[in-house]
Amino acid sequence: MAVFCRTIATKHMQASDVRPLPVLEETLNYLLNLLDATEHPFEVVHDFVFDRTRSIRQDLSMQNIINDQTIHMFEEMVKFHIISHHKLHSCSSKPSFSSVHYLNMEQLKKCLISLYALYKENRNSNSIYKNEPEFYSFHVLLHLGSNNQPLVDTCFRCLFEFIFFSISCCLVLVSEYVTISVLKGESLSLWLGRVPSLILKSKEMCFARRLLR
Repeated sequence: MAVFCRTIATKHMQASDVRPLPVLEETLNYLLNLLDATEHPFEVVHDFVFDRTRSIRQDLSMQNIINDQTIHMFEEMVKFHIISHHKLHSCSSKPSFSSVHYLNMEQLKKCLISLYALYKENRNSNSIYKNEPEFYSFHVLLHLGSNNQPLVDTCFRCLFEFIFFSISCCLVLVSEYVTISVLKGESLSLWLGRVPSLILKSKEMCFARRLLR
């Protein structure tokens, strides 16, 4: 992989150094496709993508681009950090990876804050974006057991009941699955087969099942 030497400092950057939105989109798609690469250890791929996605966010911020494409890009970058947090656990036996985990979580939280701001700035009415509840739920999950207060944005208050119920469904699904698998040896598919169709097709259950995947 190429050596990355772009600096986060923006003080001396020229306008010609900042990449336009189409280039940033193409770059992000290329980087995310690297996550499935097997010729390098994941921690190497993560470092490569980590620096470059941060640079993409920098370019978007400098141009103050606020639209649906930017929101989608931030959603994808949030997913990158979540997937990375999970995959880096397999490398956690190495002492140096405690700092990698910390930095990844730090950027995940920054990405989420920026994404929530984009949702708010780009909102045309009281409607919400399709993926907005899912990404607000990540804030809730990140602060479980924390004394920190949840977001108090008006939109978050509107979404909270849906988010709370969706996460509850997810946790119940996990709990039921564990109980059944331990006591009866049944699979999740058999348990789902007994759930009424009306519940399975509900937006809350669909969201909860998507979180489990």
